[in-house]
Amino acid sequence: MRATAFAASTSASSFSKQFHRVLLLSALIVTASLNSWAQNITVSPASLTFAKQIVGTTSSSKAVTISNSGASAQPIVIVMSGDYTETDTCSGSVPGSGSCTAKISFTPTLVGSIKGAASIYDNSKNLLAFVGITGTGEAPVTTAPTSLSFTGGTIGTKSAAKTFKITNNTTGTVTINSITTNVTDYTITTGSCLTTPLAAKTGNCTVSVTVTPTSLADDGAIIITDNAPNGLPLAVKLTSAATGGTTTPISLSKTSLTFKAVTGGISATQTITVKNSSASAVTMGKISASSDYAIVSNTCPGSLAAAGTCTFGITFDPTFVGSIDGAASVAYTGNNSPQLVNLAGTSLAPLTVAPASLTFTAQAVGTTSAAKPVKITNNNTSAVTLSSVVPSGDFQIQASGTTCSLTGGTLAAGKVCTLEIQFSPTIAGSIVGALTVTNTASPNPLLVPLSGTGTAPACPNNSLLKGNYAMLMNGWSSSTTAMSFAGSFVADGAGNISSGLSDIADQRHSAPETGTFTGTYCVGSNNLAAVALIPAGGSVGTFEAALDASDGNGHIIDYDAGSGWLVSGLLRKQDTSAFSTGKIKGNYATGTVGVDNGGSRLASAGEFTADGSGNLSGESDVEDAGTVLAQQTFTSSDFSVATTGRGTATITSSDGNINYVFYVVSASEMLMMAADTSTPPMIIAGQVLQQSGSFTDASLNGVSVMELEGLDTGNTPATPNAVVGLLTTTGTGTYTISGDDNDGGTLTTPSGSGTYSVSSNGRTTLTGGGGKNPVLYLIGPNQAFVVGTDKNVFSGMLVPQSGSDFTNASLSGIYLGGTQQPVSWSVDTEVDHVNAGGNGTATITYDDDGSGGPTSGGGSFTYAVSSNGRVVVTDNGVQGEILYIISASQGVGMDAKASNPNPRLTDFHQ
Repeated sequence: MRATAFAASTSASSFSKQFHRVLLLSALIVTASLNSWAQNITVSPASLTFAKQIVGTTSSSKAVTISNSGASAQPIVIVMSGDYTETDTCSGSVPGSGSCTAKISFTPTLVGSIKGAASIYDNSKNLLAFVGITGTGEAPVTTAPTSLSFTGGTIGTKSAAKTFKITNNTTGTVTINSITTNVTDYTITTGSCLTTPLAAKTGNCTVSVTVTPTSLADDGAIIITDNAPNGLPLAVKLTSAATGGTTTPISLSKTSLTFKAVTGGISATQTITVKNSSASAVTMGKISASSDYAIVSNTCPGSLAAAGTCTFGITFDPTFVGSIDGAASVAYTGNNSPQLVNLAGTSLAPLTVAPASLTFTAQAVGTTSAAKPVKITNNNTSAVTLSSVVPSGDFQIQASGTTCSLTGGTLAAGKVCTLEIQFSPTIAGSIVGALTVTNTASPNPLLVPLSGTGTAPACPNNSLLKGNYAMLMNGWSSSTTAMSFAGSFVADGAGNISSGLSDIADQRHSAPETGTFTGTYCVGSNNLAAVALIPAGGSVGTFEAALDASDGNGHIIDYDAGSGWLVSGLLRKQDTSAFSTGKIKGNYATGTVGVDNGGSRLASAGEFTADGSGNLSGESDVEDAGTVLAQQTFTSSDFSVATTGRGTATITSSDGNINYVFYVVSASEMLMMAADTSTPPMIIAGQVLQQSGSFTDASLNGVSVMELEGLDTGNTPATPNAVVGLLTTTGTGTYTISGDDNDGGTLTTPSGSGTYSVSSNGRTTLTGGGGKNPVLYLIGPNQAFVVGTDKNVFSGMLVPQSGSDFTNASLSGIYLGGTQQPVSWSVDTEVDHVNAGGNGTATITYDDDGSGGPTSGGGSFTYAVSSNGRVVVTDNGVQGEILYIISASQGVGMDAKASNPNPRLTDFHQ
């Protein structure tokens, strides 16, 4: 025989109680992020969890301290929900700057997880604080497992035995009163369960069960009763699937039905047709239904003729809210009687909501999420008034898309309205709240728990990158091929890049490339920015920038493992009023670096005059692969700047014509790059700065910081060489020099003296000083581009030092830095965020890219400042870098770890 789901009715009242308990306990979510209300009342702890507790027994209490940070007493009312009670020392108020204690206990009335809360209100029913509470009710007696499944059987053949264990969880002995089944095809062997009481605390016995199926499916349950205090009947679910057997004389048109109805109402009737499929009449028995279902309109006679049919109806008459399973039984004389119709019903509250709760993904503080819909359905046959609809905490209702009335409107019978809910966190961390819908139906109020997590803004400093920007990066596209990348774009201050222009020269390709791009960016709280550039028709390229806090300028490196690029350079904010040919007028100095057509290091410094009408004329000093070339003169008659700020010129010298592109930063600054069409192309790029004043020996008078990078071609293979130090000039043609030199990991401190001579166009020659004798092209007093004249092919700058008698306090605050162009494939690029304490300690966060791909990290270090501005940086007791202070807001550092054969220079700015 078959008897699906009759056991479900044994737990109906328990389920009803649990469901209504859940509705009630939803109130614990009606708490905003209390920061929004600036309350003085706080609780500690803010949540409690009770261990498993036997139903009907009371746990030991847990203490909660209620504190008042205000100056005056705060009246309170403590409201408990769930199976929780409290006693307290508050006497109705918490004293100013004082506290009181509530002791909370747990007495579960049902089995399973039970949520509740201690909600603390003022006398006007405003929620001040709450304690979320969770506990678990445990049955006095339990079974394990809670179901047995018999599969693969044969109708008429007895199965192998399966067992389950009955365990006493109480502190006293328990007697098992009965162990029965509602399906006679199962045989129960009770062992000692009915003869020997179960001992206290985990006393147990074992029941054995077999089945001799008489139908394809033999489902049912074993019901166990006992004398435990607060005990409930236990049900062990039974299922059986078998094959074979005799023919069933009747068939049913459906073997399962699904219903939906409002609690207290009656569903529409669903009809089942019974057909006699045998050759003779069948004697019909009783047709019945389990609780909350009813048989109606039964036309089946006492005897159903051969091939005859009859019908009966079933209605769903729910008495409580929730899911109610059951069955209708059709009895007759013959094999496999009775036959069952499995019934599944959903009993609806008059007013329902979907989803039952909303959880928002992490949202940055100060931003608003996309809206999520909540649909309210009126399941009644009459209209319901929605008196008020109020979200609490950092949650709000978006007007667009919301169709529910928020203040006193009605929702017609059978209709659905929508509320669009948004999350706008004001603090970082977990935030809970609720949507409270006061109405004239049930449940009232209707509560929808809301939760979300506020996060610190992912890109809090995006506004720092706003406006038009030019960039120039120089370096390597592979271990043997050089490249340069110049461009411009517009940043909107909110993470979006538009109007991008790019020029790329790469020795892997025979011709320079121009293009357009868009992109996105994210500037973190440390002013390190992730920049994603998306070329038209190309794939995303990732870059990392360090932005000076004062002006949004900075340094930028490639930070993309897939590109294979190793480049670094400048990011400069543009003045769009200078985007015309006529604005580039006067005398300018230049400094460039790269490689020649054969891949050897090439550097130059020079100057030119622009007439504002597209004509340029000037001179330069060039060193190529350790060879100083004859001083060059050059001209151009087609210099032109477009309205985008991108300029072009054909530069003519004794070596022929080379095309250049210029990106205007301002009337006094440009970034330039060769767009050479040779195969392979020459790669050279750098900066153009307007010269100020007229130049004599007096233009060099004081202390300047010199920063140079080169490639020592005297070693095999050539080794990266970095030099940083001080050039002190007298204004009358003599100088002294001191500094630090890292040549492929060999550290020295060169010094010397000599003479210098300044030409009227700013070109300056040095003699003596240790024999390196670079050439300078002055930009202004004590400021110049530098090009070497020895085998190391040096390139760099001279920058005037500001200040004297430096101490550790001279380095204080946040500094953003970036490395200069890598002189070889073995030199990493990096952008840095340094927080110097002014006391000899500092922290660093960095993003680094090298031949092994992008990495990031950070740490702390110490530093010691000498009075001349030389700074020794120590990491874990090991010298790591030598830095020279240019001013309180600027410095340049050189890798100075003896184990590092690939030194580089890093410029730092505030």
